[in-house]
Amino acid sequence: MNERTDTDDTLDSPREIVLPTPEDIRSLRHDLGLSRRELAETAGVHINTVEGVEMGETDPTLPTLARIVEGLIVAEARARHEEQAAERTADA
Repeated sequence: MNERTDTDDTLDSPREIVLPTPEDIRSLRHDLGLSRRELAETAGVHINTVEGVEMGETDPTLPTLARIVEGLIVAEARARHEEQAAERTADA
């Protein structure tokens, strides 16, 4: 029989979820070279929502925050894809 250890992943064990801060979101957006409008369009939210979150003026719901984070992930994936395509073109 298996004994339970402190490192077991079970449904009843608490997990720490770290949400991005407004500064995190703004910094990532800048690093990706996105405007607020571009992030809003990619995330499917209004530009005022992105601005409010970045400025710390709005406390977004979890689904809204998830959309913004997903927008950043999509933008990063696009940037990497474009970079790899450019490298392949340069090598050809």
